[in-house]
Amino acid sequence: MSDTKPHRAPPVIFGEALVDVFHEGDVAGGAPFNVARHLAALGLQPLFITRLGDDARGRMLQAELARFGMDLAGVQIDAVRPTGEVRVDESAPGVHTFTILPDKAWDHMSGSDAVAALASCAAPPGLLYYGTLAQRHADSRMAIQALQAALPGRGWCDLNWRAGHVDPATALAIMHSARAVKVNETELHMVLGWLGLRDPSLDRRPAAGLRSDAVARLCAGGAVEQVVVTYGADGYAAFGRDGVCLAAGPAEPVTRMVDTVGSGDAFTAVVIAGELCGWPLTTTLERANRFAAALCAVRGAAPEQLSFYESWKSDWGL
Repeated sequence: MSDTKPHRAPPVIFGEALVDVFHEGDVAGGAPFNVARHLAALGLQPLFITRLGDDARGRMLQAELARFGMDLAGVQIDAVRPTGEVRVDESAPGVHTFTILPDKAWDHMSGSDAVAALASCAAPPGLLYYGTLAQRHADSRMAIQALQAALPGRGWCDLNWRAGHVDPATALAIMHSARAVKVNETELHMVLGWLGLRDPSLDRRPAAGLRSDAVARLCAGGAVEQVVVTYGADGYAAFGRDGVCLAAGPAEPVTRMVDTVGSGDAFTAVVIAGELCGWPLTTTLERANRFAAALCAVRGAAPEQLSFYESWKSDWGL
């Protein structure tokens, strides 16, 4: 009898990898890239599907993939369009504004190449993560549709709304194609507003057991079975398809605040890890909450030292 552990079902992470351009230089970013880096460092072996330019920034992002132990099976290289870029304006102390530049490599992902990359997974994928920003162009929307056809019923959408890039109707269709959806409090009220819905009981973190007819109606619009909501300093909640709050909890105190960059992506990564590892929902959300709070003591969206992850992996049996 072999004592080799079976491979966990890996996550497939689809979306933008880009550089945030600060005055002092380029920093790797993009919500899907952040999620993939955390999952890789936790040992979940994600397949990250993105498209980079054949340029210095693309090579920088490939090196970051390698630093986190990910291969390049899902990375497409665009010979024409450049790597994604976000320009960060720091004109006022502590105030940043962002300009996400259009028509970059990740807008033109190939569906056939994306599906072919699935063959590199060590086991059948357990879920397919995506957001809305990487679907602002028809090419990448068709690519995610090809992946959805190859991995039916495994969609996991983090809305990650960026105004002006995807219209509300497209964003709703993207959400409704997923089995699970993650939003923050502001996004939740925005989406409900698109549907002509309002629920004042959701203005603050609800108690477990509360039923929201508005959330139930949101889920009824598609395949959505679960909605996870982050409330920032007020905590988190998760709802079932019937609108009942299945679990909720307060925010973890942040003992040393450096910045909140990427904390939502850290939360999402651990919720995905919990689903793939079969943790109870309450355990998953508590762990995601603690991990996101710990990341607030780190500069940027991912730690410089991968040793950051060792205690989490040990505590969680990863």
